Amino acid sequence: MKRIADAAKCPGSVLLLALAVWAPLLVCREMFHDDAALIAENFMLHDGWRGLWGLLTTGYWEAVQGPAATVHYYRPFLMFTFWLQVMTTGDWVPAFRLANLGLHAGVVLLLWDRLRSRLAPEAAAAATAFFAAAPVHVEAVAAATGRSEVLVAVLMLGAWRCLGSAASRRRQAAGVLLYGLALLTKETAFLFPALLALSDWVFDSRRFWRPGRRGLYAILLAVGAAVWTVRIAVLPEAVSGGVPYFSSKLTAALTFGRFAAVHYLAPALTGLGQCSDYSRPLIPDSGLGDW
Repeated sequence: MKRIADAAKCPGSVLLLALAVWAPLLVCREMFHDDAALIAENFMLHDGWRGLWGLLTTGYWEAVQGPAATVHYYRPFLMFTFWLQVMTTGDWVPAFRLANLGLHAGVVLLLWDRLRSRLAPEAAAAATAFFAAAPVHVEAVAAATGRSEVLVAVLMLGAWRCLGSAASRRRQAAGVLLYGLALLTKETAFLFPALLALSDWVFDSRRFWRPGRRGLYAILLAVGAAVWTVRIAVLPEAVSGGVPYFSSKLTAALTFGRFAAVHYLAPALTGLGQCSDYSRPLIPDSGLGDW
């Protein structure tokens, strides 16, 4: 039992598990799904320093589809990492997957660090090990464009680590910077202040509006508002997930409900039945008559 407890206190075992599970991806020499359009065929990524400014001031899909793009994201920091990689390793596919694997390893280490300070060592190690090898991460690690997931996770976990209880001004500044970069990586980072407030409440029994803490949350909200303002200035639409093809909000809610139960939850836990593209007609509309 003592050996098990000692192993749980060391992140090396879960890190080796993550590397062992995902290392076989490095033998793949192909780009798939959105990789070809957003990386291999993106002329801005291959235009050296001249293309960098365009990447930082253009929407995620507008860079390759132009005004015809129907999905509007703004992810300049993510695109900067792609540009930096193309500048150093070219289009060599294993290098992209190696970078993603390194980021996933960083997520595992940061998650273990966060959990070990709040849970028993064995529980923290078990939870981190499950996360490290969970099949749901296959697209995030395998696809080059899946980097948005692992990169935003690294940045948000890093911000969480820096903005914990009794953080110094320097650590708070670093945390705010990481949060800002996360916002420029993927839109899910806008949820971070809510997650941090939940952490304060559950783990530290503090409310975000208490003196000494509400100033930090005001800064986080201000950073979020600033990034949102930039999105409005850069993108044709600040929020757009594609062509609005649902006939009603009820149809959309029922369809996504069925999708979450059948095509996301079960594959996420088992690794079976995963698919790289859930677009129509693979997922038909759901109505009140469906189970």
